[in-house]
Amino acid sequence: MIKKKFSIVIPVYQNELNLDDTIPECIKFINSIEKYNVELIFVNDGSTDSSQKLLESYYEQYTDIIKVIKLSKNFGQSAATTAGLAYASGDVVGIISADMQDPIELFGDMLKDWEKGTRLVIATRETRKDGLLSDFFSRMFYKITNSFVVENYPKGGFDFCIMDRVIVDQFININQKTSGMLFTIFNFGYEYTLHHYERKERKRGKSQYTFWKKILTFYDSLLANTYMPIRFVTALGFTTSLGGFLYAIYIILTWLTNPAKEGSPEGWATIVVLISIFSGFILIALGIIGEYIWRIYVEVRNRPTYVISKIFDKLNEDK
Repeated sequence: MIKKKFSIVIPVYQNELNLDDTIPECIKFINSIEKYNVELIFVNDGSTDSSQKLLESYYEQYTDIIKVIKLSKNFGQSAATTAGLAYASGDVVGIISADMQDPIELFGDMLKDWEKGTRLVIATRETRKDGLLSDFFSRMFYKITNSFVVENYPKGGFDFCIMDRVIVDQFININQKTSGMLFTIFNFGYEYTLHHYERKERKRGKSQYTFWKKILTFYDSLLANTYMPIRFVTALGFTTSLGGFLYAIYIILTWLTNPAKEGSPEGWATIVVLISIFSGFILIALGIIGEYIWRIYVEVRNRPTYVISKIFDKLNEDK
């Protein structure tokens, strides 16, 4: 019986403190699922610490299992994961973080769903131990996402999943330049299965996925996957125009009933405030429109999402 191949993509950025725990844990999991041929694809996203050195060391020990992709610089987690997906050769491909806050053993149950025909299997965080503030903003993030970006998106979000080869190929073919890859994959509309889990507390190191990176990811995903921002600008334009029209009628009626006296007309402060507010709205609108134009420009110039400087792969030889 020919074994199916399972590729696991693991983006790595400044993870030197975690890799000595992560890689042995991955090897242990691989030994527990004998019915699959498994490859671990580590993508070093421009780490400046000892991550690359550690990856090469483990690669020398497990050349039949581990593959290492070294990017030329830091392109971001989404780009690094995309590089791993593009290189993965498995019939089914999984994604998991390098810090092992997600339970890799859950892949075993997720693969059973894939075997039954489910092309997308998602592990979503039911609870997490990242601190009250982080938990609050994460809940708000995914609540807004569910309301405005992608309908029925898992409430806890996800970056831990497995997907069929068909989905991987479709995602690679669209050549998405912006982040928010998981929003895009979810938005393909395939039926999916959910697995809930508790995200573990980070044992070592500090997460590189900072608060501001989360905000930028959300903003980028919002613009890449929904018309909501531009429609908000349109609605704002209609609302302010209506308000301006009604205010103009009020001014005319006031002038007819009580002609302006000498000196500064009454309501001068109100007009200044309204001009300031509307000017702010205009700048916001121009900013949002500019963001869409920038994304068009990014797509048109067709620069690579990532650049690979070296690949460590026994089958294809180091290059």
